[in-house]
Parts: sequence; C-alpha cells; structure tokens
Amino acid sequence: TVLIVAGRRLDRAQALIEKWGLYKDRLKATQVDASSTSSLKTAFRSVDMVIVASSSTVFTRNVMETALDAHIDYFDTQV
Repeated sequence: TVLIVAGRRLDRAQALIEKWGLYKDRLKATQVDASSTSSLKTAFRSVDMVIVASSSTVFTRNVMETALDAHIDYFDTQV
C-alpha cells in the first residue's frame, strides 16, 4: 500500500515525506489543486480513497463530487 501525500505545492508534500523518513518507501508526493476538477481527476485515477486533511473547506464540494465520479472512497477531517 502506498500513501500519496498531495497538495498545491509539491515541495511541501515532498518535505512532509522527508520528515516521515522511516516510511519513505511507502509514500509518494504529488501536486493537486482542489479548485481544479481536472487536477483532481488526474490524481484520483490511481487511488482507492481520498482523505482530505486541509483547511480548504471552500473546495469540499468539488473534491467530494470528483471522488464520487471516480468511484473512490472519500473522508474529510474538516467536515
């Protein structure tokens, strides 16, 4: 199982993976923009579940609907 750490800034996702050094072989960083449906669709192609742990609740509907369309599980820690 691989955990994908994603966000608007790839460098921050990569930094978080570096911080979790012990698990680096099971982590992957990627760039995703929650305001962009096409960005979300691309990111969701290779996952079974999306867990949202950001404070960008303004994009909740966008992320949720894209996850539903992709037939993947969705969990939001803010909602």
